[in-house]
Amino acid sequence: MDLHPYDGKERRFRYDDATRDDGRMLVANFLRLPSAPRDAVFDMRFYSGGMGIVDHVAIAFAAERDEAARIAESLGFVGADEIDVSLLDGDGDLAQFIAEHRRGFQPDYADGDPIWFEDGSDDIHWSVLWHAHGMLAYAAYDQG
Repeated sequence: MDLHPYDGKERRFRYDDATRDDGRMLVANFLRLPSAPRDAVFDMRFYSGGMGIVDHVAIAFAAERDEAARIAESLGFVGADEIDVSLLDGDGDLAQFIAEHRRGFQPDYADGDPIWFEDGSDDIHWSVLWHAHGMLAYAAYDQG
């Protein structure tokens, strides 16, 4: 599936509409899973056109903390203490960063919850995983 044909159209995949099956395939790909969890909730938007690429990805599903850590490791994500979080929101406040970028179906983040970032995340390209309230949440943004 070509998500970026540079045609100026947004491609959107949501858990509650006709794009669900394609979206579940994308969820599995993003998280490097054999298949998407049955309870996965997601909203993913992909745009490409004259101004470049702008992608917004949000995923959440029930998961144990150990499963979340395994997924983060398989993606090569690192703990927040291993990246310069000031690049993400100016002052390094992870709870505020998640609050600004999470979707309503994703759990809140509280200090002390496990959180991992794609290594090299910055203000125009980042991916984050966090585990809270028995859920694994994934959010990503890419502008290029």
